[in-house]
Amino acid sequence: MEEGDVHQRKIIAGVHNATRILTVGSLLVVSVTAARLLTGGKSVTVAQVSLSVDRVWLVFGALTLAHVFVAVFLVRAIEDYRCLLPSGDRAGWVFDEVAAAGNGFVHGLVSRALPRKPGGRYFPMSWNDPSAWVAHSAALLAFVAMLPWWWGRTGLAWHGPWWMIPVALAVVAGNWQAGGYWLIGLSRLDQVRVDEREASLRPVDEDDLLRMRAMHDAMQEPGLTRAEFEWLLGRYRSLIEHRFRIRTHQQEQEAAVRDVRMRPASQAERMAIARHYEAVRGEFPYCDLPPEPWADAGASTSPNTRSQGGSP
Repeated sequence: MEEGDVHQRKIIAGVHNATRILTVGSLLVVSVTAARLLTGGKSVTVAQVSLSVDRVWLVFGALTLAHVFVAVFLVRAIEDYRCLLPSGDRAGWVFDEVAAAGNGFVHGLVSRALPRKPGGRYFPMSWNDPSAWVAHSAALLAFVAMLPWWWGRTGLAWHGPWWMIPVALAVVAGNWQAGGYWLIGLSRLDQVRVDEREASLRPVDEDDLLRMRAMHDAMQEPGLTRAEFEWLLGRYRSLIEHRFRIRTHQQEQEAAVRDVRMRPASQAERMAIARHYEAVRGEFPYCDLPPEPWADAGASTSPNTRSQGGSP
């Protein structure tokens, strides 16, 4: 996949916009910090525009609002794409393209899609993630740059109101929340690839078959949620990876001790699965399901063809 479809390009363009804002802010942070530390100057010049060091927090505030704006629409684009149920290769390609970019805020990005505790709201960064180190450094320097201090002949001096401390904290926190918002959303695209691989490893069992039958009945009315469709796609991919044999949990336990032949699916079950498989494949073309759900030589390649094992 060399260029990507329109949805993928939209997400990547949104990431570029967000990182541009962060890059502009970082350059301004370095300039202001240098002015306070080295020259004691009252203004800095960025792109031929002179900015008062005392009022630079207003510029940081404006950049923060722009970052929040871009983050909101970027996450919407990511969620819209996830609603199309893209395959793991498609979703993972977007994440890989972003992580391979040269911008320090995303270069080498390590997925942070999973919270530390199930259902939690803390998504830890990896110590092996270079973009995490860049983000922490930029946040610390931005906080320091907005405070009204100078380094003069007599050393460090504070010339400004104390309320600048909470203002600086608010600006840094706003950017941190906005950045985390879209980075977690982006990481969930990588998680699509991980979940797809894990789902394809477990063969379909009889409980899965019963649940699939109930979902097939509910596909028209009232319809399935995205999570249910994702589970159903995972089971379809399992059919592609494994022979379609059904057995009960009791047989599963017995199979751990001795070899137990699994009951093949009936012809009616195969026809029902193939019919709904084709419907799902047509409704979600980005999921990249192959034309038939039976990929191994021992399974049926058509709902009207018996498998090698035969019907019960």
